[in-house]
Amino acid sequence: MAAAQRLTEHNLRTKQSQIDAWLATNPTEGKTQAFTSPALNGEVSGRHVSKQPTPMPDGSGNTIPGTGYKDHGLNAQAIDVKNVNTILNPIPDSIRPISTYVHARPVTD
Repeated sequence: MAAAQRLTEHNLRTKQSQIDAWLATNPTEGKTQAFTSPALNGEVSGRHVSKQPTPMPDGSGNTIPGTGYKDHGLNAQAIDVKNVNTILNPIPDSIRPISTYVHARPVTD
């Protein structure tokens, strides 16, 4: 849990100027905004299994062998991910511009 908190805080600090700009637009209820950044020092932020095979990170168009739930079911390999995604959502009926994060999660990109 401490790592999740630390990674979320890092993402929020990294994206602070973008968050401030978004808040300055006075977003309305239901208008969420996602902010994604690499984890601190390239550390692994989580593991991911996708429905489709996972593309190779080298951009070759090939896929990582053994990935993809559709093809491999419960035997699909999870891959390490090194990004953090935090989604902010305005609090209904709150003093503006107050927001709260809906959730933060590790993501592939």
